[in-house]
Amino acid sequence: MIKRSHINPTLRIFRGYEWILVSKIRIFQIRFCLLRSNDLIELKISMIQIYEKVLYAGWADMDFNGHMANRAFLDKSGDVRMMFFSENGLSGRNMAKMRIGPVIKSDKLEYFLEIGLMEEIKCTLILVGTSKDGSRFKICNEFKKMNGSLAARVTSVGGWLDLKSRKLIAPPDLVLKMMDKLHKTEDFEQLPSSIRKTP
Repeated sequence: MIKRSHINPTLRIFRGYEWILVSKIRIFQIRFCLLRSNDLIELKISMIQIYEKVLYAGWADMDFNGHMANRAFLDKSGDVRMMFFSENGLSGRNMAKMRIGPVIKSDKLEYFLEIGLMEEIKCTLILVGTSKDGSRFKICNEFKKMNGSLAARVTSVGGWLDLKSRKLIAPPDLVLKMMDKLHKTEDFEQLPSSIRKTP
């Protein structure tokens, strides 16, 4: 019989399942993977910190109503996305050499609180889902005030474009490993491939 985990007394570990826990402050994701070797159960733990950047709502980010414009949320989401890529070995120069680039198919923008001029904000990047071949991904950027209150959320679905053939492709291993470094949501989903099967 498997006993309770010594790491968290409130967590029951069941053979053959994977549990994903997210701390109350949503800073770390803990993955529990159980492996059976004879009569032994091995508990492996990895902690992935949520990718986050501190930004400012500048003059050019404002709209007529005096708060951050919808286009500014999309622009800053793209900036944070490229910051993550660049910091993990996929800079603009490297993508140009590899002749690949990220493309966004759709963006969903949700508003909760206003962000004013020169207000300091935090923007996170989280992985919501991917296809098995990595050709399609779903990511989420959350914009938070410095007190932690959620101001807006951008959920984007995208893929990877071959810059020569101008077609969607399954990205190389470097990209797959990079995306795997992102914190995953509790409702992480398996997406269909973006690659069209030829008859």
